[in-house]
Amino acid sequence: MGKFYSLFLSLGLFATACSPARKTEADSSIKIVDEMLTQEDLLKPGAFTHTEHEYSTGAYFDPDIVTFSSPDIYKSDIRGRLFLPDGQGPFPLVMLLHGNHATCGVLTGQGNPRIDNSVAFTNAGSCPAGSIEAPSYRGYDAAARLLASYGFAVASINANRGITGQSKYNVEDSSYVLARGNLVLRHLEELSKWSREGETNFLTVDNVDLKDKLDFSKVGLMGHSRGGEGVRFAYNLYTSEPSASKWKDRIPGLEFQGIFEIGPVDVGINNGKNKIEAEGVAWNVLIPGCDNDVSDFSGVNPYERMLTNMKDGYPKSVFTLWGANHNFFNSEWQVSDAPHTCVGNQKPLWNVNAEPMPYPYINYDANARRGLIGSETQIKFEKALMVSFFRAHLGTDEEQKYGHIFDPQYRLPAALSSLAASSREYSLAADSKAVFKPEQAVDLASIEGNLTIRTLRDHIDKTIESLTAGLHKYAADFNLGDYSAELSKGSFIRPAVAIEGKGNTAGQTVVLPLAKIESGAGFWTLDMGMANRKGCNKFVTGIVLSCPDVPVDDSFEVALVLEDGTVTRAVHIKDYVNLDNWYSDYFQKQGIYFGAGDSRVIRFRYVPILYQTARFELTDFNVTDQKIKAVQLTFTSGEDVSLIVDSMRLSKHP
Repeated sequence: MGKFYSLFLSLGLFATACSPARKTEADSSIKIVDEMLTQEDLLKPGAFTHTEHEYSTGAYFDPDIVTFSSPDIYKSDIRGRLFLPDGQGPFPLVMLLHGNHATCGVLTGQGNPRIDNSVAFTNAGSCPAGSIEAPSYRGYDAAARLLASYGFAVASINANRGITGQSKYNVEDSSYVLARGNLVLRHLEELSKWSREGETNFLTVDNVDLKDKLDFSKVGLMGHSRGGEGVRFAYNLYTSEPSASKWKDRIPGLEFQGIFEIGPVDVGINNGKNKIEAEGVAWNVLIPGCDNDVSDFSGVNPYERMLTNMKDGYPKSVFTLWGANHNFFNSEWQVSDAPHTCVGNQKPLWNVNAEPMPYPYINYDANARRGLIGSETQIKFEKALMVSFFRAHLGTDEEQKYGHIFDPQYRLPAALSSLAASSREYSLAADSKAVFKPEQAVDLASIEGNLTIRTLRDHIDKTIESLTAGLHKYAADFNLGDYSAELSKGSFIRPAVAIEGKGNTAGQTVVLPLAKIESGAGFWTLDMGMANRKGCNKFVTGIVLSCPDVPVDDSFEVALVLEDGTVTRAVHIKDYVNLDNWYSDYFQKQGIYFGAGDSRVIRFRYVPILYQTARFELTDFNVTDQKIKAVQLTFTSGEDVSLIVDSMRLSKHP
């Protein structure tokens, strides 16, 4: 039976990348994507100097942080580093929260990574002999200093004591995301008192004066990994009852203006029954495409849930950085979570050729490498995106333009797009209207040639059926009993359509009807969420095989079908987005479960597709106020087709 447990499933898919588009000769006069930011230097420091200060309450039992605990179990603290611009203020405030990680580490020599391999500090407040406390909260210093140079006060929270690495005592909040949210609010409570009254309970290394220095009407949150869901909990604890009243009394005038998450989890509380969104605030999630820690990309789940009922009027976006791992967005997490390879066609954004560490360090962490302590590219993207996001939502009116960094209607700065491939998904519900129902579109679609169309859910269900058939055959061949495949009941699959075709597809079309005929009057763009997927579905046992590089058509044309049946001029998808990056695993094996008799069920978790939004100006189609009834896709290369379309919205000019 050993061979069976090493089965490999690979179902390929494309996601997308933003890179400079080509102009087609036929449509060279069409204004495709706004170029206003292409020469912007997002890493250039601002005009403010700043000072840095450590603060701490010391360790104690705080029932407002870990609400289920008692003093005889463990203590926590309110500890962090403050980056304060020089000047009168008040300054907008950004709170940074790291994720789950070992709290003690072993130094391995100058230039080599510190290997964090113990959580002893979490409860004991000290590390074993030969180890030091892992300063995870210092991993965002570069971004904090750049923010401070633009007049933002920044507080980076040290969540080691009592929380980080904790995995017991708490059934309701097993991942301590609620505790992390409470910790953020306790920091804000103490900082608010310090700024309002000039007095504090903190023990500080100096006598920094915070009186009237912090603007609590402009507060932003950044969280990485479990810290991402932690700051989302902090926002909801402050804005939603029953907890809101308590915190609003303690932190008067607090207004959250933006939440920025990096590779976050989405575990919720009460065994995952209670999960939270980011409604009523600007929100972006940065997804590492080569994440081996949060490998199910669960950070997109809040976006997907909000997308189905998005109406709050604040921009929501997903920014995928292909080739980025989970750890190297924190400069203090110095060993890669990914085993120096990436799934799909991504190129890792760190030195995968560095030599392994010698004994005994290699025994601590097999991914540790000599001289490799991080990724300069990931840190540059982190700084550029964080500073752009908070300048857009906490800064001056003139700085709102930096919100366009997350909007695919605007070309990325060349200095970023030249570093690595990325993709962007974006929605601003207040300025848009959903006009597409995938199930209806499948029923009414017009297709040509050998193309097929079905809902994504139906496509996945049929794939699970084919896997079960393969398992039955394999189990029978080796006399292993009865095996079947099952999709995890927790899998959230967005409504979408899957368009596929094998062989020569040149000139073949799919016409996707809108939910109803819509007038273009008053609208600016047609926004389509899409992903091009590798046509690979391999069920292999015994050995691991990579998904072959199957060519698929990523250069199709898009046109609109008007009410009278007229088809508008077509535009080329490559003038808007490039669909040339992909993540090949459609599922992750969750485990093998025992059924009746000798039956076994292999349960698979669905890995969310990483979509990209293409924003077509209606005038690109020579449409202004005409009535639109459908979107026509024409495939041009003659290669296989494997395209997923999940949404269409008509958007007004913001």
